[in-house]
Amino acid sequence: MDSNGNPWQGSYVTASGNMLADFTANANAEMQGRLQVARIYNMTDDHGVREMLSFLLARDTMHQNQWIRAAQELREEGVEDIPVPLNFPLSNEAREHSYEYINFSDGHAAAEGSWASGPTPDGKGEFTYLDGPDTSAPMPPPTQPDPRFYGTDAKPNLLDKAEGVIKDKLS
Repeated sequence: MDSNGNPWQGSYVTASGNMLADFTANANAEMQGRLQVARIYNMTDDHGVREMLSFLLARDTMHQNQWIRAAQELREEGVEDIPVPLNFPLSNEAREHSYEYINFSDGHAAAEGSWASGPTPDGKGEFTYLDGPDTSAPMPPPTQPDPRFYGTDAKPNLLDKAEGVIKDKLS
């Protein structure tokens, strides 16, 4: 049990069964952890706290490198590669879309990104840029958010009006 009386468990462990996916997820977790520790480091001027955080930053550096290197070894040894999973039959994939960047952003700046043209990181294709989704399917009408979420909506907040109607009916 931990100090709160909860049984020890490992739900924080990423274990999909695919080592490259798991090692990459673990590296990402270490990156996010280091990011948060770096932010906390700059929020204090306490020498002892900074000393402890400095140690944690160093350990996160080690852990990031550990997971990235382990993932690199999997690729070098041909055990797994990108795209994960390596052993999924490519004939079952709609390959004509495998390397298309479809722009859903405002403007065209995304076309300048290395993800929109040139060789792909897996070495099996070339990125292509599409200026938006295929328009062969009609776009659905915009949804109306539930007013209780206070989302941006062109209509006035109907919740107040609905509550007034309910109060009138009850009185």
